[in-house]
Amino acid sequence: MRHFIQLGIVGFAWVVGCSHVYSSDILATNSAAPYESVADAKTDSIREISQVIEDFRSAIISKDKDKFVRLFYGTEIPWIGVSGDATYQAQHAKNPSATKAGGTNAFSYSKWIDGMINASNLSFEGKFWNITIDTDSDVATVTFDYSFHINGHKENWGKEAWQLVNTGKGWKINSVIYSVNWELEVVK
Repeated sequence: MRHFIQLGIVGFAWVVGCSHVYSSDILATNSAAPYESVADAKTDSIREISQVIEDFRSAIISKDKDKFVRLFYGTEIPWIGVSGDATYQAQHAKNPSATKAGGTNAFSYSKWIDGMINASNLSFEGKFWNITIDTDSDVATVTFDYSFHINGHKENWGKEAWQLVNTGKGWKINSVIYSVNWELEVVK
């Protein structure tokens, strides 16, 4: 509240033609620190969220279930995939009841990583690029392009978006949505 009152006085002083030095002094002495702390908090948040992205990627590669499940808020989250047009057409040709969008509002990411762990003869890797992080230091949205590889072969790719929450004890993924384009020989 104090900053709004002071900014209001600055605005009023500027309108009635008071000294520009006076209004600048008020801004410099009373408003600069909060903006710097917000910028610092955002910088820290972006660094911490970047680590979540790297931990997600490395947990898949190493099949580290403990590391993977610590990244999520709750035991189940929304996890929705939308097939790209060519993938959907191939899926629909094979199975007329196939849907373009699939997933659940209560996805067990724990079962997903278990599937990778149980496939001991296979290696998995997610590659991410064009990463964008938008945050106010309390909530965040992360978007990126991805490709998913099994034994070094690209199986699928698309765009992915996460919503994250700052729990006070770290950033947690609260939802995942993604587009998916499969290599068509995998679908057929």
